[in-house]
Amino acid sequence: MAINEITGANMITKSSSTYADNFDAIFRSKKVYYTIEYDDGYSLIEEFTSEIEAQIYFDKNKDTIVFYEKQELLQE
Repeated sequence: MAINEITGANMITKSSSTYADNFDAIFRSKKVYYTIEYDDGYSLIEEFTSEIEAQIYFDKNKDTIVFYEKQELLQE
């Protein structure tokens, strides 16, 4: 246990999950979803960890992609 040098009061640290919860809410990237349709007629909703990852995927596959649109999915 530590003591405050100015007041002489005991300082006690209480464990809490609030820090971890707030860290995730602020700094963790939220997943993004895109509807993708390819030139062969195949379509799907793809999940990416970030907009940057989605853009990289599009850049690599743009020759075969006919339709590429971000989706807003409802979450609980």
